[in-house]
Amino acid sequence: MADIQVTLERIRRQAATTRLRISEFFHDFDKLRSGFVTPDQFKRSLAMLGIRNLVSDEEYDQLFLHYGSNGQGGRGPLRINYNEFCDAVDSIFTVKNLEKSPTMSTQAASPMSLKPRTHNSLTPALWAKYEQLMQFFVAETLSRGVILKGAFGDFDKHRTGRVTAAQFSRCFPFPRTVPSDVSLVVQRYRDPVSGDVDYLAWCNDVEDMVAAKREPVERKLTGRRHVERKDYDVQALIQELQKQVLINRIRVEDVFRDNDKLRSDLISDAQFASGLGNLKFQKLTLTEPQIKMLQDHYRVQDAYGVNKIGYARFVQDMDSVFTEKGLEKSPQKVVEPRYDLLVKTPNVLSANDERRVQDLLAYCRATIKTRRGLIKP
Repeated sequence: MADIQVTLERIRRQAATTRLRISEFFHDFDKLRSGFVTPDQFKRSLAMLGIRNLVSDEEYDQLFLHYGSNGQGGRGPLRINYNEFCDAVDSIFTVKNLEKSPTMSTQAASPMSLKPRTHNSLTPALWAKYEQLMQFFVAETLSRGVILKGAFGDFDKHRTGRVTAAQFSRCFPFPRTVPSDVSLVVQRYRDPVSGDVDYLAWCNDVEDMVAAKREPVERKLTGRRHVERKDYDVQALIQELQKQVLINRIRVEDVFRDNDKLRSDLISDAQFASGLGNLKFQKLTLTEPQIKMLQDHYRVQDAYGVNKIGYARFVQDMDSVFTEKGLEKSPQKVVEPRYDLLVKTPNVLSANDERRVQDLLAYCRATIKTRRGLIKP
């Protein structure tokens, strides 16, 4: 017995692919908008939608049994409630009566994500050849930087993830592949129902193998200089940011003010992250965990209990390298910039190593004093 949910899922994928309102195909047979049609009219409507060949006679019987009813106390002719059927199919796009729940959020799946990957079985001999071909495709993709999915875009205007076998052969992105190898790939990914080739499944399989072989790149380049990533705690990170602000003479407040129209000194997490991205540091690139650390450190709640970022406190911490808050109330106070942040502190050594370093420094002092050397350029 056919599973009606499997049948409905197949119909949903077709409706999502063609982006059609299937209820419009039933309205021509229901002039009075009663919500019912005959079984023959139901089949003809699905045929116009392009679903007739995707549903077997047994599956039609299951649909008639599920959505059909006999009027006049069960003595009337069989009528199909197409409204319920359309609601079940249209659930792939939206939820019925969504206007009554304005706070509910829905996300319709794209036609590409609705279609499962097509993988036909192969004989052991063909499977061994297929694996060799996949390794060749991976090597070519890594060496040439081939964009696989873009090669089929001209023949897949609606982004269904499928093209015909002839189109797949014409657009195949590896020109050195012989036709017999392309035919093997077609055999592996051909849809047994429609005959189309699931090129999206092939592209995803190749890209998965490429991602597994590609070595992770840990370095990030800014211009031509290598940016060294360090692990900071929140106080060390704030001190490093102060150092960068002092070196680059940055006015930190300017990048956050545009997002605070009411001057509440509060902004959202995304606005704070965007402001940090606009700070032009030369030798520091903030990572996502570091941005999250700063957000947690400066997080406060507004008057309504919503979590916000108190960027004014962050700005005050950064500007403390230049001045102090409320300095106008102490006109005679002298404030010097925090140049101590620019001084590199020596590394902590063991007692034995520290003694050897001191002995070496003493030797250098004596040599310079004796020979009157100039070590500074």
